[in-house]
Amino acid sequence: MPPLLRFCQLLNDTAWSTALRESPWDYYIIGGAHLLGIAWWGGLVVIGDLRLLGIALRPTPVSQVLDQLRPWKWAAFAVVALSGALLALSEPLDCYRSRSFWISMALLALFGANAAVYRLRISPARLAACISLFLWAALVFAGRAIAFF
Repeated sequence: MPPLLRFCQLLNDTAWSTALRESPWDYYIIGGAHLLGIAWWGGLVVIGDLRLLGIALRPTPVSQVLDQLRPWKWAAFAVVALSGALLALSEPLDCYRSRSFWISMALLALFGANAAVYRLRISPARLAACISLFLWAALVFAGRAIAFF
């Protein structure tokens, strides 16, 4: 058995995982928080990207918009990461076997890498914004597919 599968099996057998999986409400509350966090984070990402592209908030300097959004983006990301980790903990074996889950994780990593590259000012802002919007949309679709594939 591959080490990661063994780890997922260990997680699956924990009391926390079982409680999340078998609770009549916890899974749905956490799933709802995850979706709200995705909407919150995604909305902030889109606003920042549209400002970088010069489509929205044109009178406000890009740096001012991004600086004001940054703490809110981190808070929203924390909600998404925590709720997503709890959802994965509730069904670790299903996540391990889900291609959509792994595609989502890869897209999330690419999304973070794109943000880091832009933050280091290595790539042009408009290109970074376009890549960000594409990755965000792909991440949402892949994330939704986890429930079906």
